[in-house]
Amino acid sequence: MQPSEFIKLSKQTKDPRKKVRMLALAHFFEGKSRYQIAEYLKVSRTSVNKWVKDYLDYGLEGQEELTRSGRSCKLGDAQLKQLKAYVLGSIERTQGGRLTLEDIQQYISESFHIEYELSVVHRLLKKRNFPWISSRSIHPEGEQARQEAFKKLWAEKGSRPRVVKQQQFEYAYLFGAVCPTTGETEALISPLVNKEVMYSHLKQISQRTQPGRMAVVIMDCAAWHFRDGLVEGLENVVIIRLPPYSPELNPIEQVWSWLRQHKLSNRTFANYDDILDQVSEAWNAFISCAHRVKSLCFRDWINLTS
Repeated sequence: MQPSEFIKLSKQTKDPRKKVRMLALAHFFEGKSRYQIAEYLKVSRTSVNKWVKDYLDYGLEGQEELTRSGRSCKLGDAQLKQLKAYVLGSIERTQGGRLTLEDIQQYISESFHIEYELSVVHRLLKKRNFPWISSRSIHPEGEQARQEAFKKLWAEKGSRPRVVKQQQFEYAYLFGAVCPTTGETEALISPLVNKEVMYSHLKQISQRTQPGRMAVVIMDCAAWHFRDGLVEGLENVVIIRLPPYSPELNPIEQVWSWLRQHKLSNRTFANYDDILDQVSEAWNAFISCAHRVKSLCFRDWINLTS
């Protein structure tokens, strides 16, 4: 084959590994040394030697990717069975709450003394027929399915589990602020929302701001964000209000989404004090990792220079 034919094959294939092999063969038949090919393609000379030998011995068939068996699972059959029972059991918990990848990762660590990255836990569940699927909510005291709310959880493929959903209503409001540069945070939980509570939260931010610096607080168009005197006496706080109906411009929305997905969905609360405890626990879990805070909330436009 001519070098141009190998180049043509490299453009036709979608496999990046095969594309590199075709380019290596094109360079080889153009007269380049194997050392030059390895240097140009940023691969090892051993790989180039193998690709050339496979082509000379077997033709293009020698360049086909072999089936990769992958690493064997560290968990034995009995352990996998126990893990499946744990995941399925979480669906039936009467107190509600949703099992997260972090929960499953911790369970594997504590039960089997095996450490997995979250990405490996995710692949393990998918391979065992546990996709992240929608559920149906049920009253914590009853059996009747309620179709109006849909949340996600780990469950067997093809199933549509029902989960607990709160039917009584009592409210607590979480005011939260994050610094996407440092990962520092401030929060306040209140039974109501008004100008006074908002001012208390801004005062928290003001007191946390380092001397000689300004805190630029991004807010949406909520009614209590538009009261007069919100920053009265807070000389180091400036407010930037977003255009109407544009929550995607406010990085804090990522935080609320994380709290719902990982801690507060499909959960029942005994009373107001229980709400405070669980919301506090959820917030503290979120801020326990400064890298998570920064990665969720950082935006390129935050770094402004004069």
